[in-house]
Amino acid sequence: MIKCLNCLIVALILVIPIVIPEELMAQTAPQDAGYHPVVDVSQLPELEFSPGPGDDTARLQAMIVEASETRSGPVGRRRSGARIVVAPGSYELRGVELLSDVYIRFRPGVRITLASGTTTGNVFVLGGGISNVSLLTFGSSPTRMFAPATATSIDRPERYRAFSLGDVFNFEIVNFRVRSNLSRFSSISMSPDGGADGGVPTQGTIRRFRSEGNSAGFGAIQIHGCARMRFRDISSIGGVTLRLETGIENTAGITDLDARDIRCRNGRTGVLFSPHAIQSHNRIAISRVRTTNCAFAVEFNDGFVDRNSASMGPEFTSPGRFENVRVSNVQATFGDSPGASAYVRSRLLDLVPERFLPVLPDNALDFAEVANRAGNHFEARPIGVIYNRGGYPVTLSGLRSRGFPSDLEAPLISTLDTPVRNTTSADLISQGSMLLDELEELREMLP
Repeated sequence: MIKCLNCLIVALILVIPIVIPEELMAQTAPQDAGYHPVVDVSQLPELEFSPGPGDDTARLQAMIVEASETRSGPVGRRRSGARIVVAPGSYELRGVELLSDVYIRFRPGVRITLASGTTTGNVFVLGGGISNVSLLTFGSSPTRMFAPATATSIDRPERYRAFSLGDVFNFEIVNFRVRSNLSRFSSISMSPDGGADGGVPTQGTIRRFRSEGNSAGFGAIQIHGCARMRFRDISSIGGVTLRLETGIENTAGITDLDARDIRCRNGRTGVLFSPHAIQSHNRIAISRVRTTNCAFAVEFNDGFVDRNSASMGPEFTSPGRFENVRVSNVQATFGDSPGASAYVRSRLLDLVPERFLPVLPDNALDFAEVANRAGNHFEARPIGVIYNRGGYPVTLSGLRSRGFPSDLEAPLISTLDTPVRNTTSADLISQGSMLLDELEELREMLP
């Protein structure tokens, strides 16, 4: 009982959370977020697409152009677009560019790999100012997408994305399952088109999306910028499920985001906040986060200014922040299945009890080298529910831990100020992390 009261007191001191009922959270979420159909897709002209020999990209691209230019109406003057129905089978695709008013429907049994002879790249690209686009798989079985299986360890990743999203308005992506094979990119990337002032994905819905086999530092969805977005039923095995990290500087930021049912297993975290040098992040509502064997369920990291940010202009010279963030109904589970492990950043290993630490090198230089090869992460065990080092106000409610060993604190909220538990490794971890930071800075200076 005393331990529970202590956890509550720590939570109140660190973030001053306000308990908000789930129904009220739903009311405060952005109301106009998400895809809004503008036509009855079932009534549009239909084009059939079937697998062919070798690379299918050119044939599908030609059909997308045809669908986008399709016109309807009594005199055929109004462009309505068309739907493309993809038949079951295996396809090789790379760099397929969507156009406005194109609605692709995948039948169950579709399997997509990168075109032969390529190991990096995007499968589908949505950008360039297009609007009214939909990619949806019929039924309960998702379309399966596979990154090249050439990476044999985390330090030899390929750069693969299933979807690259830029300046696209009013779109949806529904019912896909991606095997990322330790890709150096997240399965979906959302970024501005054409520089810091470029358009970002706006008024879109992504639901029933799963990414597995992820690198510790990446995962299902990476968001550099977006507006009026809705996410539902997003899951990840490994890495991060929903990563709100603006590593690409832009003036739009992340605004009016509504996400529910976010899950992660054997990874780093379900939801990650990292504003870098962006000041315009605002109105974020996230609820029903469930993680098993992850370092934390939700991470809040502080903003910072690096060399690239400072060169972008005066609006990127101060540490970034998020405003009006509400996160509710969060549960972190300490799973005990064989082989289960969480991915913990090297600098947070101080928070892992000694008996759950991986075998670490015995000197700081070797520690930094191993961490660098591992993407700055180590396999360990879960730490807690929330990691908060953001320095900006957030509203939290409904935080729970499940299955943590009775001798662990399983804190609701952790920070680097939480007392170090593994005192014998603390100096090594601290020194090794500093060397790793120096290695990363040297890498950035290379051409």
